[in-house]
Amino acid sequence: MKRLLMVCALAGLVMACGDDDDDKTTPPPVKDGGIDSGTGTDSGVKPDAGPVVVKVTNPGAACATAAMCTGAAPTCDTKTATNQTYPGGYCSATCLKNDECGPTGDCPVGEIIGLVGSAAAMGQTNGTCLAKCTPGAASGCRDGYVCATLAQALMIPASIPPLSRTVCLPAPTAPADGGVRDGGGVASVDGGLDAGR
Repeated sequence: MKRLLMVCALAGLVMACGDDDDDKTTPPPVKDGGIDSGTGTDSGVKPDAGPVVVKVTNPGAACATAAMCTGAAPTCDTKTATNQTYPGGYCSATCLKNDECGPTGDCPVGEIIGLVGSAAAMGQTNGTCLAKCTPGAASGCRDGYVCATLAQALMIPASIPPLSRTVCLPAPTAPADGGVRDGGGVASVDGGLDAGR
């Protein structure tokens, strides 16, 4: 949780700082339309890295094993990054780009890592594919899940755009004892509601 918050804080810093240089540099003139003629001059455009591999094509679907999920490299996740249980399993995949999650998936944490560069020092090297949804009664999320933003789930400001997109997340559950001990005293300061800390 602390790692994700650190990544979010760094992403906010990157977005707030931006490029405030006033130097207006002009790109080099294009002499040969990007095809290197042996003179060493080209358009400066890097070659396309090729098509993005869709790692999971059914993000958010119920699963017991990765074989029940579809795509080039799907996983069947049972716990979220904050150790909350995915009811019935959750088809996903590691990702750094939304395109890796197929047309019905999103990779908000991976995008944040992309914004701040390498986050390996903080232990976060990729995100996971989550199912996109639309808030409301017909959200598209299955039973046991709610359509919410990661900012809402983590109770942080949604100042970073990837955190403000809605995805299917496990519905929050209250503890069975409500935080009350057998003797009737409150067992914790928060009354048993897990604030994720």
